Amino acid sequence: MKKGYEIKMKDRTLTLLDSHGTMIAKVTITNNKKKILNIERDVTKCLKACSKDETWLWHIKVKHVNFDSLNMMAQKEILKGLSSIIHPNQLCKGCLVGK
Repeated sequence: MKKGYEIKMKDRTLTLLDSHGTMIAKVTITNNKKKILNIERDVTKCLKACSKDETWLWHIKVKHVNFDSLNMMAQKEILKGLSSIIHPNQLCKGCLVGK
């Protein structure tokens, strides 16, 4: 367990808290001794894209769609503001992690 995490047990519920006291997970022990993991924390965060390359920005904006599809959308004028796509000679770290 990483430093700063805390586990609390009350009644038949085990709670995992981060270093700020925010709940990460809650596990309830049922009568038949099964442990059901209930992720209570579902916080949406805004992540800023720090790229000046328009091709990469569009790739991120449309949920990491492949560059050939982006190019097709540009040619058919499917997305407003999407002009032309230059296929980058590198891989997207987010796409690699997702695979």
